[in-house]
Amino acid sequence: MYHRTRTGDGPTSFRARPVGLFFCALCVLCVGPAPALANEPAGLVAEGTKWQTPYYVIDSNEPGPTVMIVGGVHGNEVAGARAAGRIRRWKIVRGKLIVLPRANVPALTARKRGDPNEPAETRDLNRNFPRRGGPDKPKGAAAEAIWKLLERTKPDWLADLHEGIDYRKTGSKSCGGSIIRTDTEPVKRIAKAMLDAVNETIDEPAHQLVALTGPVRGSLARAAWERLGVKAMILETCRKDKLAVRVAQHERMVRVLLADLRMIGQQEQARREGATSQRREEPRR
Repeated sequence: MYHRTRTGDGPTSFRARPVGLFFCALCVLCVGPAPALANEPAGLVAEGTKWQTPYYVIDSNEPGPTVMIVGGVHGNEVAGARAAGRIRRWKIVRGKLIVLPRANVPALTARKRGDPNEPAETRDLNRNFPRRGGPDKPKGAAAEAIWKLLERTKPDWLADLHEGIDYRKTGSKSCGGSIIRTDTEPVKRIAKAMLDAVNETIDEPAHQLVALTGPVRGSLARAAWERLGVKAMILETCRKDKLAVRVAQHERMVRVLLADLRMIGQQEQARREGATSQRREEPRR
């Protein structure tokens, strides 16, 4: 159908002759645009500032829900950023997946909860979003830019990936090992399925994840729920587990969410299960 001309050595050292270009253009006209590539940023959040960070849009070009996955809001909770960076490469069969892997670049670089160069009142990014009965607008350039992304893309669901320092089920005040969900029936139902799925991989009962209600005021999830009507939750792993385990737990929970929304097919779900399966729970550090 078309000719290739060698331009050098190696598997990519060919260029298409005009007949090939014509054929490719004809294909686009016939079948329509291809889905957005998950490896290429759709744009930048907080462009031109120290908070600048890419976000990704995986569009199936089929009707369905829009789900946003956010990682790296707290810079010392690296598993969420790592998992979101992997999730942005997933394929979906309907709807749209929006992924912001590194929401708080300065804090991630410093490996601190918040940017140490920010004043105390805006240092914790996950307290800077609009509050019911409080500030109507987000505080600081990072929160403002992330909030604009939500307002523009209008997600139906949001999962914000975090970590805690201890297991909540042991009686700790830490939120580690939990799903902090908004108090709506669709979120309650799917959160239970997500908990069941991840707890199947954890042998130690005291280390299993639990459900908590009500994300903290000023958090991204709470603001998205209260102000925009988004079905939102915070997924918390525990930093006492190895990084690979925490990343796998985040991925497993997100996978259950997308499967429930019929955004990933059974074949893709099975492939992901195999790729990230861990032997129950790995030894602790």
